[in-house]
Order: sequence, then structure tokens, then C-alpha cells
Amino acid sequence: MSEAQFALGLASLYCGQLSDALAAIDAALLLNPTDTQNFARLATRASALYLLGRYNDAIDTALQSIRLSPKEFSGFRLPFRVLAASYGQLGMDPEAKSAVGELLAGNGTERTIDDVVRPFRRAADREHYTEGLRKAGLPEC
Repeated sequence: MSEAQFALGLASLYCGQLSDALAAIDAALLLNPTDTQNFARLATRASALYLLGRYNDAIDTALQSIRLSPKEFSGFRLPFRVLAASYGQLGMDPEAKSAVGELLAGNGTERTIDDVVRPFRRAADREHYTEGLRKAGLPEC
């Protein structure tokens, strides 16, 4: 059931239903609070918080995701995307640059703003991420 809630949360996030995304992800976390995959759920939750303009909450949640991320998932870059965009929006330039460096240090597919925003269905969500990541210094394409 936890996996189904997370899948619903992820789909809701990319479709722009941000409150629904948070509710589903929170349900997944409550259903299985010790799941070893909760680092991914928290990173996705952080992305929804970012898109809702809750930058400090997004930062806190992304950092929690990083702390829970197992060593074998060291290539998991989603929380660094959220950190870069959130720090960028808050004008925290050194932190934003550091998060961009971490994002680019991995071998993930999110190496440009275009890579990050591609899966988001709503133009407003793509524009919001573009704004934060541009401020943070992530390359456009």
C-alpha cells in the first residue's frame, strides 16, 4: 500500500496536483515509516514543497532525504535539485552553487534546467523550477 501511495504522489507531482502529491507521499511515509526507500519519498515531497513556494520546508526535507539515502544510492540527485532551486529562490548563492555542484557531480540525467523541467506537465511548474535553477546557476540546456 505504501508503494501505491508513493506512485500516486509522484504522478500527482508531475501532473501539478501538489496538495494531492503531498497527501499521498505523507500517507506512504506514515504507512511504512522505516522503509529503506523513504529517502526517495522525502525527496519527492521536497519537490512538491518547492513548487508550493515553501522553500525552507523543501530544504529541510531535501536534507533529511540526503541523510537517509543509503550509500549504494549515492547517485540519487533529486534532493540536490530541490536544494539548488530553493536556495536560488532564497538568494542563498553559496549554498545554491554548492547544491548545483552536487547535482552535477553525480551521473544522473539532470544536468541542465531542460532535463529537470521536462517531466512536469504544467507550464507554471516548469517555469518555477526554471527560475530557481537559473538563479542557482544550473546550465539551461
